Amino acid sequence: MSRRLAWPALVMACAALSCGSDDALLGAAKPHTEEVMRALLEDPGSVYDEASPRLKRDVGRLAFVEGAEDLAEVMGAFESTRRVVDVDVADGESGRSADVVAVFSFARGDVEGSLSFEESGDDWLVVGVSLPIPDELAEEALGAGAARGEQPAPETAVREAKEILAALAQGESGARAASSARDEMARAVEAGGPYRGVYRITWSRIDPEGERADLVAILDYERDWAHAELELIADERNGDDAWRLETLRIVTHGTPPGPAEIGVGDPKSD
Repeated sequence: MSRRLAWPALVMACAALSCGSDDALLGAAKPHTEEVMRALLEDPGSVYDEASPRLKRDVGRLAFVEGAEDLAEVMGAFESTRRVVDVDVADGESGRSADVVAVFSFARGDVEGSLSFEESGDDWLVVGVSLPIPDELAEEALGAGAARGEQPAPETAVREAKEILAALAQGESGARAASSARDEMARAVEAGGPYRGVYRITWSRIDPEGERADLVAILDYERDWAHAELELIADERNGDDAWRLETLRIVTHGTPPGPAEIGVGDPKSD
């Protein structure tokens, strides 16, 4: 079964043209998110094979499939899309893209996450799937990775991630980060106010070669908090324990859950 997702074309076109009511648009998107989620948990390899080249550039097939399998193991069977929160269609330099934010129901609870697409001819291809594991199930998610021999990211990577995030929030040009990460932090600061620090690292891993570290974190802003996904690449040019922030992706926003965990290099809140 093809996962090139020609089916949301009408929904996305309606979003881009702002036609109809918001409720009608969100309702129309709901069954399509359910189709993607069911396919993701039942046959993640097929979803990956038909996904956007951008996704394949950033995520290997094995990591994508294992991530979907871990999601199914930790969250249980996918049940439904409880509600679609937002459908955002934008035109950029690389073409038209769309982000669908929704609350997804699993056997073990609800998760607010997002599905991202990009237009390709008459189709909309999957670019990304972001589903943060609830804090109370985070240890189980780590256990699933440990069963495959995965190791958490080293403290040096976590520390440098905190330092780089703080530098990006201050607009420092010397921060070791990709331009897309700078732009993502700038948007988060604009939306949530001054950055106050990392509240919690909820998940991390390092690849077997020790060259890439992935983190999932809760970031604290003055008016907001955000679940974020970070990808760091070993930066040997700047030392054996140096890292560069290659990707920063803000997944969801909400009300701050408590005081920030102040890390090395993080600006202290008042």
